[in-house]
This record gives sequence, C-alpha cells and structure tokens, in this order.
Amino acid sequence: MSSPADLPASDWPYPISIERLRAHARAQGFAVTPAGTNGLRGVWGAYPFDIAIRVGDVSVLQVRGSYADPIPATREADLVGFANDWHREHIWPTVFWSSDAQDRLAVRTLFVADFSGGATDDQFAEAVTLGLATSGQCLRALTSAFGS
Repeated sequence: MSSPADLPASDWPYPISIERLRAHARAQGFAVTPAGTNGLRGVWGAYPFDIAIRVGDVSVLQVRGSYADPIPATREADLVGFANDWHREHIWPTVFWSSDAQDRLAVRTLFVADFSGGATDDQFAEAVTLGLATSGQCLRALTSAFGS
C-alpha cells in the first residue's frame, strides 16, 4: 500500500445503523427480536438486553442490560453501596435503577459508545461485544451480591 486511500472500503469508518446491528447479530448467531425501530432485544448470559442505535447529530450505540429480579426497596442502601463500588472500580457499564408500584427496584446497566464519526466493522463489533461483556459481568456481580 502506498497511501491510506489504498485500504479496502470496509476498513474506513462509516455511519452506524440498525441494519449494521442486525447484520452483526446475524453473523454472531444472536437470537434477537426487534425492539422498536432502532433496536434489538435478546438474552445473553441469562440476562435480557436491549441494543439500540441512536442516530442524529450524535450517533451512539447503547447496550442496556436488565437484572433478572426486582430488588426490595428496603435494600436500596445495599444497592447504592454496590453501585458506588462498581463505578469506582469499573469504567463500564453504568448501573442505575427505578422503583415500581410494588416498592421494588428494577436494576439496569447502560453501556454507550459514541460513533458520531462512524466505525469500521471491527470497531462496531468490538463495541457491541464490550457492552454485552461488561454489562454481563456487572449483572453477574449483582446476582452474587443480591441473589436471584
């Protein structure tokens, strides 16, 4: 190669899209279903996940994991401690929760990667893998701490 322009087209970053996400999921053999117009839903490592593409002025990949069972609100202080420890020791994912009508806490994880400048196929695949792997690690740690 004599210049960067000699690289194959797939080695250049190009915009992310739901079509790329679907193609990646098929290539990896992921069993997914549509989740809205820009997302996919599936189960990885026994935990439900949503993977979505948000395209606009800022284009991002979002990987959201859900903890299997709600945690009683009486254990929120324990959950705060877990989240503080997690965020102190790990970059990804973010751990957050919301309460429901039965005074239980639904815990979720969020991994976001900014691809406003586009991504090569390898970069995109690595981000999806990183989002699933780090979120799965966090959800397994939650299971160890809170049971399931």
